[in-house]
Amino acid sequence: MDVIAAENISFSYDGDESNRVLDDVSLSVQRGSFLAVIGTNGSGKSTLARHFNALLPINSGSLRIAGIDATNPTQVWNVRKTCGMIFQNPNNQFVSSLVREEVAFGLQNFDFPDNEISVRIHKALEIVHLENYEDRDPHSLSGGQKQRLAIASVYAVKPDILIFDEATSMLDPEGRQEVLSLIHELHQQGYTIIMITHYIEEAVNADQVIVMSAGKILAEGSPETILTDRTLLSQAHLVPPLATRLYWYLVEQFPGRFPEYSAPLTNEGLAQLLCQ
Repeated sequence: MDVIAAENISFSYDGDESNRVLDDVSLSVQRGSFLAVIGTNGSGKSTLARHFNALLPINSGSLRIAGIDATNPTQVWNVRKTCGMIFQNPNNQFVSSLVREEVAFGLQNFDFPDNEISVRIHKALEIVHLENYEDRDPHSLSGGQKQRLAIASVYAVKPDILIFDEATSMLDPEGRQEVLSLIHELHQQGYTIIMITHYIEEAVNADQVIVMSAGKILAEGSPETILTDRTLLSQAHLVPPLATRLYWYLVEQFPGRFPEYSAPLTNEGLAQLLCQ
């Protein structure tokens, strides 16, 4: 069942049809799946994500989020309750001086009863491993902890869909890994995950990958198909995963020693092929 169904979405920030940021985009996302949307800066991927959360109005086309008509202005809050969004910079999402108040903010906006709010705060902080930080100032946390708090604030509302818009791009390697591990944990719990990223490695474990360029979808398919397509990635100005690049180098340096059709996506996959 499709939890997101978009047909022929077009959008321009200045209303100029000749300057479209999204150009006739159609896609569907199945409930419980993990979709990675990759592309360089200016490809339109973040603009597309903001449509899913009703942060931008649709100029033309149709969009349904969990059966809700996202083009209907009266459904904006229902769309946002259904589709939660975590942005690049967590500092821009914080509105409170205490961690527990930060998580409570969204719940209060959606009119959850007080006795339920406290339960949801505890559960949300527990899932992101910040259960002992309730009385800390959000701005005193590390980068990875801040982003996990931003996730907790969205998770507490229990949306059907979680969108991560370049959510790891400002983190150090440790913080980035913490957030990625949490994202995969949430996917295993049954959440529909949409990850907007220009880090190819973050798309390796997705169910489906979409490549965007100049406001259009260039291709979509499995990570194995998309992330090993040299022509496609070159056209989109994207660099393949390191393991894939190294394998291609070995194929070129040692003709006939390695099968060209089985390029790995991960370091583990590369090690396994080399051992064989």
